[in-house]
Amino acid sequence: MDSSVQPGRRLVPVVLGAVALVAVVVEAVAAANPGRYIVLVPAGRPAVVAVVLAAALVVAGVAVGLLVRRTVAAKVVAGGTAVVALVVVCWGIEVGRANDGRQRGETDLVAVSPDGRFELVLVHYPSSEAPRDYLRLRSRDGVGTRESGQSLACFSKQYDVNAPEDQFGQASFVAEREVEIWAAAGEPFRTTFDPASLNAGATWSRGCDA
Repeated sequence: MDSSVQPGRRLVPVVLGAVALVAVVVEAVAAANPGRYIVLVPAGRPAVVAVVLAAALVVAGVAVGLLVRRTVAAKVVAGGTAVVALVVVCWGIEVGRANDGRQRGETDLVAVSPDGRFELVLVHYPSSEAPRDYLRLRSRDGVGTRESGQSLACFSKQYDVNAPEDQFGQASFVAEREVEIWAAAGEPFRTTFDPASLNAGATWSRGCDA
């Protein structure tokens, strides 16, 4: 029996293969996120990357199976794809657990620059062992919004009533390119930032060194 695939029947596996390839490329870009675009942050989480890659592998396996058309070969492809997909999902779960302290939670808007081009946000990292609050700078460009690669300030989030100087108080723009940050107690900290890179001239750590 001729096991070759008719040209007309190749369309479905080709489309499936293209979908799988696009999914892999999108997740690779989201995970790397060199431009630090906020819109890519959710898709770049390890668990999301693992699920999408696993789904892409399954789709690719189906595409190959449709092209092969041989029962034994198709079963081998299906079995191999299932095993690899399971490994990828397990990898995503383990990476998520290992990075518990680096999994970002909710984000609060703190202040907007006088010219409306930048904003300060407080990003919560609700780790069970060492929760932190990070004050970061963002551009205000709609879907093109970027977040600074560095934190302007880090605050320990243990809520120790005896250490209010290590808890976030408030922050504001004192000039278009200058920020003033206050802890819950103590003296303020000021720093300037570069509007192109979003990097600050100096950063502040309150209780985050340990």
